[in-house]
Amino acid sequence: TALFGFKPFDNPKPLELIERCLAFTDDNDIILDFFAGSGTTGQAVLEYNRKQGGRRSFILAQMPEPCDERSEAYQAGFRTIADITRERLRRVCLKMNQDGASSGFKAFRLGASAFPAWDGGAHADALLRQLAAFRQPVAREDAERLLYEILLKFGLPLSACVEPFAAGTPIFAVNQREAVIALDSLDDAMIARIHALAPQRVICGDWCFASDSQKMNACFEWQAAQILVSII
Repeated sequence: TALFGFKPFDNPKPLELIERCLAFTDDNDIILDFFAGSGTTGQAVLEYNRKQGGRRSFILAQMPEPCDERSEAYQAGFRTIADITRERLRRVCLKMNQDGASSGFKAFRLGASAFPAWDGGAHADALLRQLAAFRQPVAREDAERLLYEILLKFGLPLSACVEPFAAGTPIFAVNQREAVIALDSLDDAMIARIHALAPQRVICGDWCFASDSQKMNACFEWQAAQILVSII
């Protein structure tokens, strides 16, 4: 009620109760709540870190269960419980950041793979169309969705710090130098920039290269610098 100005959730878990449970956790634990509800567990972890120190993190899962159309939450524009979960965490983080803390979270929805499906039993013409689809550059609006799917496929956490490596392009640096993920065309200058950063790993699409010779030269240069290269 203090965060929203009204009561958007009928039976939220008591914040103080979850904070008492957190007293039995360690500073760097991950707290998992598969029935996130209004997001009490997320707020409790953020508040407990601020009060007690530590770097606990949380994973909350909540089905998009529809809100009752007669409820105050629905009248305020919240269509699902998951909408309430996210908005509560946004407001908590905003308030904490205004008070000088540094808090945030990422929200994901389950969805279909961003990679084209491969049908190995297709006839010749269909196989050619599939090959063309795999060579097709990624649309800018799909780049972030593909980026996080790649993180999962390569064992990198969704909580990783992801920053633009080159402004205005879908090329990303993950945890500073842990990985560079390229989803856009690479010219020689960009290949050299990646080489100069010396990340632990480079992950890029086959469509990023103008020719096979450019791809071979780039891979040779990166591998010579002991950079692990993965072409998707």
